Amino acid sequence: MNVTATPPLRQLLEALSDPALLFDRDHRLTAANAPSRALFDVGDEAYTPSQVLGSAHLTDLVQEVADTGRPVRMGITIEGRELETTAAPVADGVVLVFRDQTARSRVDAIRRDFVANASHEMKTPVSGIQTLADALTVTLERGDTTRSHELAERLAEEASRLGRLITELLSLRRLEEDGERVHTPVDLAAVVAEEIDRIRVRAQAHHIDVDCELPGTAVVAGSEADLRLIVSNLLDNAVGYNRDGGSIRVELRAVRGSWRLAVTDSGIGIPRQDLDRIFERFYRVDIARSRATGGTGLGLSIVRHAVERHGGTVAVRSILGEGSTFTVELPVQPPSPAARPG
Repeated sequence: MNVTATPPLRQLLEALSDPALLFDRDHRLTAANAPSRALFDVGDEAYTPSQVLGSAHLTDLVQEVADTGRPVRMGITIEGRELETTAAPVADGVVLVFRDQTARSRVDAIRRDFVANASHEMKTPVSGIQTLADALTVTLERGDTTRSHELAERLAEEASRLGRLITELLSLRRLEEDGERVHTPVDLAAVVAEEIDRIRVRAQAHHIDVDCELPGTAVVAGSEADLRLIVSNLLDNAVGYNRDGGSIRVELRAVRGSWRLAVTDSGIGIPRQDLDRIFERFYRVDIARSRATGGTGLGLSIVRHAVERHGGTVAVRSILGEGSTFTVELPVQPPSPAARPG
């Protein structure tokens, strides 16, 4: 730099992982650490705040701190990044430290959307339960036994739907947390076989044929509960979005140090424009059919998070009106801590 900050202060700035700049009393840049040089593309010249920062707000911030001698904090967006900027007086002038809050802001937005969507989704079954309970009370007073039984069955269905929604919300929250992930040997083939047996009765009620090709064993390191969530949600969708007289094909094969699970149905398929969004929370391609089958709009989001926690991948191929294939690849060995997503 043309004007040099004191060595201890320069060393302190260089040690910071966040971008940091130092302007002297004449409002000339005297020190910039490596992250700030990358962020603001500055070299060794004694730039002014406006030349470096390119923001009237930040330029005024430097002036305010220099005039008042008091630290000031403000938020600003630079090249799409949301930065929390702290400006503070030091002996050599004014130091600015920038903390990237982009990821945090995105997470906060996701949480707000999640709460809003969850509240909206809960209103329907709660309202249904309240309405049915009122109707049941009146019907019982009238002594209409047949109608009372009908209302009681509908009340049980709404309560079951609400319970399922709450259970899936809790599962999704757990999967999204960054807690310790315990991996133990799990026979994925056994899990798949058990889940196929579970859905056969429901499939048979709609004359849906379920065919499978499974190895004797398929051991992966993971959580049996989470692996069961993956399989059960894929199979439930394959039945719920199928057609009467349709078919489901389930295959589990070894591929390059992983096990590949493919669930193919002959159902309604997914429009091309929806394929990129079906793993989002509460996203439904066919809202009416989803609710009619008891769907919450969380199943595929749960699948995605559970697969990612195991270091795997999930993909979908679909032809509208002809069916869909969901493919999950899960590594035999658990991912290293550094490689695990979210």
